[in-house]
Amino acid sequence: MNDFFLPIIVGLSPLVILCIVFFIIGLKIKRRTRNWTHSTGVIVQKEKHIIINLRTLLSGEGFESKVPDSRPTVQYEIDGTQYEYTSKIGQTPGFMPDTIVDIMYNPENPEEVVIDSFVQRGAVFLLIGWILFGISLLILGGILLVWILSS
Repeated sequence: MNDFFLPIIVGLSPLVILCIVFFIIGLKIKRRTRNWTHSTGVIVQKEKHIIINLRTLLSGEGFESKVPDSRPTVQYEIDGTQYEYTSKIGQTPGFMPDTIVDIMYNPENPEEVVIDSFVQRGAVFLLIGWILFGISLLILGGILLVWILSS
């Protein structure tokens, strides 16, 4: 019996550890922003994207493109003071420059901010954690079913 369950435990351990890591990250972001104030900001482009192709060469258009940054930067104003924040979380597709977005900021320190989107507020980490948890339960259930039917 121990010979049967040891490979299962070893095999599922990385999946369960990943599940726990994603849960911790998602819950940490969610708990940190629980009592923060809501406002709005504007996405700005920090990265320069140069596109050179035959069309831009022949038309004489500029080579800079308004492609979203991999990590969004938001400018916002709190009590008359301008702030700018670049997210540590990248997302695809990104926010187009000049897009107005909802934000959540720490009223005690307005420089701490999170863009209020599914990815940026950490909900995607919780979703991935739940998916990994479900996969590990399905695998475990399938293995236990095979073990019960073969006994």
